[in-house]
Amino acid sequence: MKVQEVRLEDHFGVTKSRYIPLNLDNQPIVPVVKYLKYLDKLSKAENTLKSYCYHLMLYFKFLDEEGKVYEDVSLDLLSDFIGWLRHAQEDWHLARAALFARATDG
Repeated sequence: MKVQEVRLEDHFGVTKSRYIPLNLDNQPIVPVVKYLKYLDKLSKAENTLKSYCYHLMLYFKFLDEEGKVYEDVSLDLLSDFIGWLRHAQEDWHLARAALFARATDG
């Protein structure tokens, strides 16, 4: 999964970035796109839209790995997601430390 940046020009000629989360088939994750469009209509900041897009993409990645869909949301599933995020963060720190160790060897 990934986030695709789209550059749009409004009727005043101002270019704005918008973000679209894509699933493993490079198709938009429709519920997230609809939610981001709603937030955009509320004039939320570009960084807010970008942050929501990336974080919701992570949630959908978790759901995909668990074989769930977003309609399956429950407190237990959200708790599992938090654990998944913590584990991913620990893996990232370990990988970063290993890269640093390799870079300083030699």
